[in-house]
Amino acid sequence: MKEKTEMCGERMKVLIFSDTHGRAARVRALLRLHRDADCAVFLGDGLGDIDACRGELPMPLWEVRGNCDGFPALWEHIPTEQIVALGGHRLFLTHGHLYGAKSGCGALIGAARRADCNIVLFGHTHERYEAYIGEPKPLYLFNPGSLGSPRGGNPSYGLLQADEKNILFSHGEL
Repeated sequence: MKEKTEMCGERMKVLIFSDTHGRAARVRALLRLHRDADCAVFLGDGLGDIDACRGELPMPLWEVRGNCDGFPALWEHIPTEQIVALGGHRLFLTHGHLYGAKSGCGALIGAARRADCNIVLFGHTHERYEAYIGEPKPLYLFNPGSLGSPRGGNPSYGLLQADEKNILFSHGEL
């Protein structure tokens, strides 16, 4: 698994979204709403939407492939998981289907711990989720929900605001 490093200054704002499922117009609206984000993370299931909006991205984007991102010839260069070192944190990015995210977070936690990450970002469930595990080492888990077809609510996304010492997640609706 490749690791990428990006420095976003002292305080960073990361836009997080997933599961757009053919709703490129919602991706465009979200990008307009958060043009001030330092970077963005797309957690899979809608790579066609990302491709449709790629020229409108005002910030760097990390992306992973989801279980509904077929057509491997088009997106085989997009990994199913990534580790990103960002502003003093190590983020484990995955769609979640390879870790049974719909059945729980145990496998995600194990993978993040093995990769020495302190933040896990995942999608797949179409439901918002946020958790903190303090022992043996602090670990944050965050799912932005779904921008395309949310379960039990409005289209949602997430924001991560952090510096080297502080981490703050929030969910937003479109």
